[in-house]
Amino acid sequence: MLAARPIHRDIPGVELLLIRHAQPAWVVDGKSELDPRLTELGHRQTEKLAHRLASLKDKPTTLLMSPTTRTRQTAGPLAQALGVAPQTVDELREIEMNPDWAGQPAEAVGTTLRAIKGRPPDEWWTGLPGGEPYQTFHERVVRELEDILRARGFEPAPPLWSGPERDERLVFVTHGGTNAVLLGHLLGLPAVPWAWERFVTRHASVTRLRLGPLMGGLMFGLRELSDVDHLEGKERTR
Repeated sequence: MLAARPIHRDIPGVELLLIRHAQPAWVVDGKSELDPRLTELGHRQTEKLAHRLASLKDKPTTLLMSPTTRTRQTAGPLAQALGVAPQTVDELREIEMNPDWAGQPAEAVGTTLRAIKGRPPDEWWTGLPGGEPYQTFHERVVRELEDILRARGFEPAPPLWSGPERDERLVFVTHGGTNAVLLGHLLGLPAVPWAWERFVTRHASVTRLRLGPLMGGLMFGLRELSDVDHLEGKERTR
């Protein structure tokens, strides 16, 4: 395996690293899990990711994670490698699925998920059957993101941001859907209820954004999307 290329910082400033949790065990003994633990491969992915982040010259001082089991198990080794205490942020959890799916045959749940992908665009805003509406999910994630940035002196000033000069790196350990919403909002893109399909990221991947000056304000620019250089080909899952 080739050595993973470094996660660069061009010049001092604010950077966000959006980490998707490692591979979870969505199915156990043929039954669906709604708050799954990591698989054995998922734990290996996390250890390699932690090793890569530990090699950063300018290490993050803030690590935010959603409250789910899979994100906490991913964030634990990262926190240890970075020497940072993780902070649980409830509003960064993934879109909520139908609670009745817990313990149901995985084949039946999978059939439902495949069927709803053919819905017309307007129906996607309702979310998954019996679950959280997409609009509610999107609004809570965006609201939390803006609160986190406001606490550091930044304000949205569409299409840009305003704020002070800072040198800080924040790590978010969340989910494919949550990170897709964060990414779309930070890049100034219109909200769509199929954000997962717009930004597809792998397990234990790193998506990097940097805040820089533009047109008298500040703009988040995408530097890397779903970076998994720390994983070998057979370890790259989604």
